[in-house]
Amino acid sequence: MNFDRNYKAQTVPGKEISLVGKIQKLPILSRIYLYIFLMAVVGMAAGESKYRLEAQNCN
Repeated sequence: MNFDRNYKAQTVPGKEISLVGKIQKLPILSRIYLYIFLMAVVGMAAGESKYRLEAQNCN
């Protein structure tokens, strides 16, 4: 934890670009769609890599 009495943010005011902040500002339905989309992309990547690895071992 930071207990500095003269703490000042190290970012320029008005210029902060935070992906997490942008996601948190989205409406709940948009966040749900984004979550489903990201999980689908992760699942496709995992499935494709597993398929490629198993296809190499198959003679």
